[in-house]
Parts: sequence; structure tokens; C-alpha cells
Amino acid sequence: MIDPQLWLELATFAKTGTLSKTAEELHLTQPTVTRGMQKLDELLATPLFDRTGNRIKLNDTGKLAADYADKLLKEEARAVSAIRNFGSQTGNFLLASVAPGPLLLAKSLANPSDIHFQDQLLAEEQITETLTDYQATVAIGTREIQTDQLESIYLGKEWLFVNLDKFMPLAVRKSVSFKELANTSFLVLQDIGPWKQLAEGCIPNAHFLYQDDLSALNELSRYSNFPTFSSNITDSLKIHDRDDQRLTIPIVDPKNQIDFYAIYLKENRSRVRPFIRKMIDSWSKLDKTK
Repeated sequence: MIDPQLWLELATFAKTGTLSKTAEELHLTQPTVTRGMQKLDELLATPLFDRTGNRIKLNDTGKLAADYADKLLKEEARAVSAIRNFGSQTGNFLLASVAPGPLLLAKSLANPSDIHFQDQLLAEEQITETLTDYQATVAIGTREIQTDQLESIYLGKEWLFVNLDKFMPLAVRKSVSFKELANTSFLVLQDIGPWKQLAEGCIPNAHFLYQDDLSALNELSRYSNFPTFSSNITDSLKIHDRDDQRLTIPIVDPKNQIDFYAIYLKENRSRVRPFIRKMIDSWSKLDKTK
């Protein structure tokens, strides 16, 4: 078996391009790195370098070996992380989400001693790796996933309302469409997951004044007349400041909804199903308010 340190030296050489820089980055002496590269040549029984004078560079075989070295090191790091994550989840239930609304609903239903939450939102493409590496026990996403390892359950829909200053012309309407909100500037939370792309793509020529946290958004909304957004979830949980004199108007548009699913490893089914059923029950009551 080849010493992982030799793979690390090879991968670092491929990145830095010189023995001296490799030695500096790994806090080794240059002769140590030189001996390591020679050892790799011997162990693999094929030359990895072209040597010209005092300089060496990877040949095609060396480049292939460096690619494998990089993959091996990343896989080792992933394995270590997964094992540690698995151990840290013993007795704990960790939930992550691609959007803030479902995460807030879950928090409102959870016993803090039993369930913890990953507050930084996931990207949709991170869900499978997050679950299989035990970085979360349940991930809430916008697509159903069914694989040999994973399964998912439909939770419910989230949709948006727009909150308008009572003196704006559209505030007298019973409902509006995304197109009718064209050319408007909105106060919006920075991290809203898939809603960001949807709003930016559906409201023509809109301007979004993104805020890093809810308290900053609420503070600005008190002293400005910029419209804001809320949803069936956040309105039910009374997340937003309602002392800002805005009127909540439904957005009637076929694109104004996102379906959410709870996704988890099949091996965790018995652990997560009771809480997921609790979420579904609570979400179904929100759906009746549309």
C-alpha cells in the first residue's frame, strides 16, 4: 500500500509546479519531497516525471497519477467527515433545507433537545451528498428523490404574498400577478433559496434590495414604503413585522408556488417519519388558508 503522504506530495506538486513550493506548502524540506517523488516512481514501476537539468515536470503518466492522488485524498477527507458526522448524530436529529420557510415551520414544531437545524441553506444539488455523508438527517428540497439509499415524502406547497404600502395603487386590489409588479423595488431577504431565482425571473424589470437578516429588513420596512414578500408559512408563523402599515395582497400566478419534499436515508426512516408526519399535518392546515 502506498503511503497517503506520497499521494499528498504528488497532488501538491501538480498544483504548485515545483519541488520547492511543494516543500514550502507541506512544511517539509525539498530533499524529503524529492525522495518522496522518487519513491512513487519505484512503487508504481513507471516514471512520473520528465527531468530537464535541475527541473522536473509531470509527464502524462504523472498527470494521471496526480489526478488519482487528488481524488483519493478528497475521498479520504469525505470518509473521515462522514464517519465523524455519523458519530455526532447519535441521539440527534439534524434537519437542513433549501428554503427558509420550511425550516421555520420545522423549528416551530420541534423539541429543541431532539432536533437541531442547519441554518445555512442547502443548494438543491447538495442534498444527496449532505445526506449520504451524514451532514444532515433530513433535507427539505423541491424535487422528489428516490434511490437505493434515499427516499422522499411530499410535505406541501409554499406560495408568496406581496406586502404593499396602503397608498400604492395596487394596494386596493384583491390580488396581483407577477407581471403587474413590474418595475418595482422590493426589500427582500438575501438568502431565500429557490424563491430568489423565481422572483427575479418572473417580475419584469424589478429591483431587489437584499438584506442579510430579518431584523434589518423589518427595521427598513418601518421607515420606507418599499414592498416586501411573505408566504403562507411565514404569515402563519407571524415571522414578519406587521406594524409597517402594509397590506398583504395574494399573488395569483401559476408560477407562484413551490412544492417541497422531506428527503432522508432509508436507514433513518423510523427515526424521521414521526416528525415528518407532524410537518405534513401542520402544513396541510396552512394549505387550507389559500
